[in-house]
Amino acid sequence: MSQVQEMGVVLMAISDNQIRFALRLWESLAIGGKWILPNVGVYVKTGETTLTLTELHTNTVIESDQNLFDSHDWIVGLANRVGWVVFDDIQLAHDVDGKPRNIPEYMIGSVAACGNGCGIVIRVEPPTPWVAFEVINDGECPHCKECGFGVEWNGVHVVVDDRSVRTLAQMQIEEE
Repeated sequence: MSQVQEMGVVLMAISDNQIRFALRLWESLAIGGKWILPNVGVYVKTGETTLTLTELHTNTVIESDQNLFDSHDWIVGLANRVGWVVFDDIQLAHDVDGKPRNIPEYMIGSVAACGNGCGIVIRVEPPTPWVAFEVINDGECPHCKECGFGVEWNGVHVVVDDRSVRTLAQMQIEEE
């Protein structure tokens, strides 16, 4: 068994059998061939030793008891270990319920702060396996649960930035 290290964090042990399985699978794909990994996404073989994630099914959270094939992180870690490269070129993304994410291209880069002053900031980013997305419903703030965003945000999948909330909480702790 060997361990994959990604950004200084040990992700999991990888067995020789898992390496052999992955290499047989990946090498058997024709260039342009697709590998559908349930609950993770669709990978296309784009070169002799390259895969590209083109469809994201969920943004699974890494847990210690996960199998190698439970998340994109594991695939990237294994690929790095065996000399393959995995690229991201996500054309379609689904939420955890299997519904397509609503990430309007014209809104990518848009940012808004909760109108209630709780400190939450939301922004629209292209889909990526490395970031958690939340959907805004009825203008409800993901933090204070009050209506803090305009109707243009309804139904849009956003990245929630809570750094301000965490900073305020830390300052209150330090003052006590």
